[in-house]
Amino acid sequence: MLVTHGHHDHFDPSALRQLAQANRGRALFVVPRGLAQALPAECRPFVELDWWEQIAIEGVRVHLVPAQHWHRRGMLDLNKSLWGGYVLEGTHRVYHSGDTGYFGGFRAIGAVFGGIDVAVSRSGPTSRAGSWLSAHGTRAVVRRAPDLSATHFVACTGAPTT
Repeated sequence: MLVTHGHHDHFDPSALRQLAQANRGRALFVVPRGLAQALPAECRPFVELDWWEQIAIEGVRVHLVPAQHWHRRGMLDLNKSLWGGYVLEGTHRVYHSGDTGYFGGFRAIGAVFGGIDVAVSRSGPTSRAGSWLSAHGTRAVVRRAPDLSATHFVACTGAPTT
């Protein structure tokens, strides 16, 4: 199970608990550094990764890569945990951005991995420039593919934003 960040709309302890129970302890939870402390007790085993760190899981290398985002679950934990996307390397390279705005890190990710076969990136509502919504808007998402040197690009939507 790959967790990108700790915001409540992406890190639901009840859902994570259900996933762990459904997999009877056979699922490895991979989380950004600092987020394991928020995992329910049932979410074992787990591993925390720093940006650019990797772990091999059954022949697939799983890399945590940076994103332009932030962390907060409560009043006093602003950026006490990392956040990010993932690159999976097996026979192909697959990138999942997690929540992110456009940033120069896309070029770095593309360069480090020598290009991405399939990039999956969140696309949300388009709003006026400068708004927090503009980071997930269609124009910002389309700019990511060339920076990643992505052969195929999939834009996906998250939960509705109000």
